[in-house]
Amino acid sequence: MAKETGFTLDATEFLRNFRRITEEKIPRNLGEALEETWPYILADAVEEVPKVPVDTGHLSKTQKVGEYRIYKDRIFCEGGFHADYAAKVHEMPVSTNWSEPGSGPKFLESALISNNRKYMKEVADRLRKKAK
Repeated sequence: MAKETGFTLDATEFLRNFRRITEEKIPRNLGEALEETWPYILADAVEEVPKVPVDTGHLSKTQKVGEYRIYKDRIFCEGGFHADYAAKVHEMPVSTNWSEPGSGPKFLESALISNNRKYMKEVADRLRKKAK
């Protein structure tokens, strides 16, 4: 019977780098991509129907994007409108006498739902560029 032939590969360095990439670099790049995409989401909430009420423009000027956070099983980045009354206006009934044509409730939620594929593509494109 012939002796078995083959070779041994020391994968120590590869595995160390692979772990660093999957546990550190990819989550960091994804967090940055999420953070960079939020301004597009907020712009859509201001410009697309139903949009932010603009009687004084104060609410639309309180846009804020937080820093991303990496958790064990998810990456989170908060964004939105941070006027004291933003949540209350967001939840007002459709029957409200809105001051600006096209304004309405759920302006941020509507943008997220109706454009989710666009935002995911934006995140993916940014992540792809960061990977190069």
